Order: sequence, then structure tokens, then C-alpha cells
Amino acid sequence: MIKIYKVNTFEKFEYLLNKLHERGAKWIDGCSLGDTEAANIIWDRFSLVTDTYKGVVIYNENGVVTFSTRIFIDYMIKRYEKDGKEYTIIEDVKLPKPKEKLSEKPKVTEIYFHDTTGGKLGGDRIFRVTEEIQVQSCQSDTVEQPSHYIGEHGLEVREIEENFLVRYQDGHLAHLAGALLEYLLRAPSKGKLAEDIQKVQYLANEMAEYVEKVSQE
Repeated sequence: MIKIYKVNTFEKFEYLLNKLHERGAKWIDGCSLGDTEAANIIWDRFSLVTDTYKGVVIYNENGVVTFSTRIFIDYMIKRYEKDGKEYTIIEDVKLPKPKEKLSEKPKVTEIYFHDTTGGKLGGDRIFRVTEEIQVQSCQSDTVEQPSHYIGEHGLEVREIEENFLVRYQDGHLAHLAGALLEYLLRAPSKGKLAEDIQKVQYLANEMAEYVEKVSQE
């Protein structure tokens, strides 16, 4: 069973990697999941922090772990289904609950009411008003697909991924290629051209190094 984890914060990402590391899982290239420096690099390079697809996705297939950007998940699911592999999606990684602390007592204001009607209003009374803070949840109007992932004629990046990345026989290479494609195609519209092109260059180098490493094994 392949487990697919959607991770939207670095804290959850680091916690998940450590848990998988404790269970003996490793990255697809054999590297340790407990490498904090590597975790930081992956999160900085691959997590999309302002989009609908915030964070990264972790895939655990029998102790072999890979990752991708969240926009890439549809492609991976179709690939697993095509190969007849069973999978389950964990929508959110739950962090352990912190130890409960005694909550502070709410502020109480006493209001004195003096009855000047001779008891017609019930006599003198004291009202105690407790101040409470209520937090209202905000609902987001996020669209299904950010505009910078949609071309001038309506073609979406994920459609290109689904048509071309299936040609990669190596899942890790497909992940890297998918992330590279996303940064490359969104770069002119995202407002961070130089940063996105640097990520494209980094991903291309990662692909080249991975191919060289695999060819030597």
C-alpha cells in the first residue's frame, strides 16, 4: 500500500520525515530521511507557499520515499492506478498535541445596579460580565487552479505533465521533471522570474546528478 501524505507546513514535513526514518524508511536514492539539512533544502526548493497547492507531497511505497510539489499529485495517482497499485491519501499530517496548560481565567467585570424604584426592579443587584474572545474562521475563495498554471488558451500545466511525464520510467526523475516544468511555465506570470529560473536550473542539475548516479550502480 502506497501512502501519500499532503504536507502544508515545514513543521509537519520535518515531523513526518522523522517518523518515517524511525520506521526504517529511506529516500529513493538510499539517503537518510533524518538529514535535517536535506529536509530544509527540499522544503525551500519545492514547497509552494502562496498557492492553492501549498506545501509538498510525500509518497511512501514500502519504505521507499519520494516527494513532489502538490500540483503533481494528480499525475502520480493516475500513474499508480495505471500500474494497478493501491494507495491511500492522508490529507493532513497531524502533529502530536502539546501538553495542556491551565488556561488563564477570563477577565470578569462587575456591574452594580442600584434599584431606585423601591424594589419594583428586583432590588440592588450585581451583574458579572465575563470577557471572552471569539475567533471566527476565515473561508478562502481559492480557485481550483492558480492562473499562472494556465496557458493563454486554457491549457493547464498538469495536462502537459499527464501527457509527457508518463514517458519517464523512473518515478523520482518524473517528480523532478514535473517540478521543473511547473517552475519553468509559471515563471513569466508569477512575478518571481529570477527565483523560478534558479529553481529550474537547480532541478535540472538534480536530474543530471541522479541519472549519473543511477547509471553507475
